[in-house]
Amino acid sequence: MNLRRLVFFLVVCFFNICSFSDKPVFCQEIPTKTPLSSFPPGYVLVDAICLGTLSGWLAMDMGYGTTVLRSEVVSPFDGSTAIKQERVSYGPMDGGWSGFSRNYQLGYNCPQGTKIALFTVLHAPPAGGNAAALVSISFRKSDTQVGFIKGGVGLWGPLIPLDFQVANDFSGILEIEANNLTEPFDNFTITFENQASIGDSSTIFDEIRILPFNAPGQTLQFSESPTFILIGKDDQRYGSSREDIRPRNCDF
Repeated sequence: MNLRRLVFFLVVCFFNICSFSDKPVFCQEIPTKTPLSSFPPGYVLVDAICLGTLSGWLAMDMGYGTTVLRSEVVSPFDGSTAIKQERVSYGPMDGGWSGFSRNYQLGYNCPQGTKIALFTVLHAPPAGGNAAALVSISFRKSDTQVGFIKGGVGLWGPLIPLDFQVANDFSGILEIEANNLTEPFDNFTITFENQASIGDSSTIFDEIRILPFNAPGQTLQFSESPTFILIGKDDQRYGSSREDIRPRNCDF
């Protein structure tokens, strides 16, 4: 079978599956998230993205023919500090991607229904091709992944599964709920991914917060937290070495 016939065969198979299968995995409609203008009540600040914290993130780059830029910028959210990742591609042969990730050890168990929210701006070049600006969260119990969710601006096509999508140039608060967990999580890793065949794909992010799942009638307790969780960005008297607070327990 030559290449042209093989491509034709695969295309026909794809449309047949989408047309006749009840719930094909990659033909399902992807939920769309819209930006929130502010954080809903009850959220606890996990990372303020303070000035000088760029080096605390893990960078991952694959591919060639690109320029990758990462920097601290003025936050479109509140005029403080945000982080920007930008991947600029100069040709259609670039099949790589760039990622920026960080793990947060919470020190308590969070069940299904817990929410993570952050301010972000997501841009992918509208020319299409392999272009994306995505946010993914790996929910973990110690070193074991117990849940995973990924979404954003994805122009990869139907074979790349996303749990949610947003409009290109999304700007605002993105709220993500921990669902389909196999067990409660006590830490999570958030990753920002950018890819572009031609043009630039970029992500700006600021203020990562958590909303622990509260059962009716329960109140959230607080205690001092480890210094690697940054709380209280707006309280300038603490500076970069501030003492932080965190929920003592959200495992209801």
